[in-house]
Amino acid sequence: MDVKKKAKVFYLKKQLSIMLILVLLLTTVLPLNAISSVAESESISSTESITAQNQQATPSNGSESFEEEWKSEDFTYDEITEKLISTNSYYAITGFSEKGKAKILQNKALVIPATVEVMEKGNKVEKRITGIGKDAFAKKDIESLTINIPEGYKEYIIADGAFENNKLTEINIPFGVKFIESYAFRDNEIESLDLPETVVKVGNNSFTNNKISSLTVSDRVEKFQFDSFSFANNKLTEVHLPYSIFKLLKNV
Repeated sequence: MDVKKKAKVFYLKKQLSIMLILVLLLTTVLPLNAISSVAESESISSTESITAQNQQATPSNGSESFEEEWKSEDFTYDEITEKLISTNSYYAITGFSEKGKAKILQNKALVIPATVEVMEKGNKVEKRITGIGKDAFAKKDIESLTINIPEGYKEYIIADGAFENNKLTEINIPFGVKFIESYAFRDNEIESLDLPETVVKVGNNSFTNNKISSLTVSDRVEKFQFDSFSFANNKLTEVHLPYSIFKLLKNV
């Protein structure tokens, strides 16, 4: 009997040990596997989310890249005293700053600001921009141009060669421009041109070597002069000129 009891007790202990092992497996290993699966699932979801965000931030092949807006800090400035008709000096944009040089490589649609903040006598003041300096934007592959002029200003100057040798197909000369100097827009691809009533001078070769077929000068111009070869080598088929032209040199 003692042998049978011992065998039975041994059997019961063995069964109890097996049950304890099973309980341990159920309470530890399986939850750990479940936690691992959940963590792995969250990791995959997070990776997919980051990938989706990156795809949204990066333009797909063939789409246009983001073009930064032009700011006053993209340009350099100077006081210009050389002026053929007017004796007044003017505060002009003279070219690109280092930031502007980098930006024009990506954004060919140039926008000229009307004002810039500068330091004068220790104070920050807003100064109006009254012209574009000589050769300021020549040979920059510019494709479109917007010039903003301070409200009410009517003596804006576009100096010699300011936009020479670019890729402009159209140009809006805004109200307030008074002088368009020699070679200002030579060697572009401009197809038509309207000059506002504030313009009094179009200098030598200022629009030579374009594709201008239509030219209109405002009837409200009080006095106006075209210098030599202003529109040489274009495709003019339609020209509207006011009676107020007081100087029209040969070979215009």
